[in-house]
Amino acid sequence: MFSCRMDHEYVAKGHFFHKGRMKVTVYKLFRLIQPGKVDAHNLDPLGQSHLVELSVVAPLGQEQIGEDMKNFAEQLKPLVVLEKFDHRKIQ
Repeated sequence: MFSCRMDHEYVAKGHFFHKGRMKVTVYKLFRLIQPGKVDAHNLDPLGQSHLVELSVVAPLGQEQIGEDMKNFAEQLKPLVVLEKFDHRKIQ
């Protein structure tokens, strides 16, 4: 038998945009004061910042997508610092 225990629970509130194949999410994280109860009075912000995530799914070796992402990140640079993150390396 496999059993799990919930360690933490959070809510992400924000916006989703797309530009071609790129997906951009801008959101703020909140923790639940009382677990399992999701309403506006039960949310406590985790920090004052918003998270910005830029992602794309592309075939291996497609350099143009990477260049498009880099150009998009440059447009946000005065307000947002985007860092490259490879999810495959943490698994």
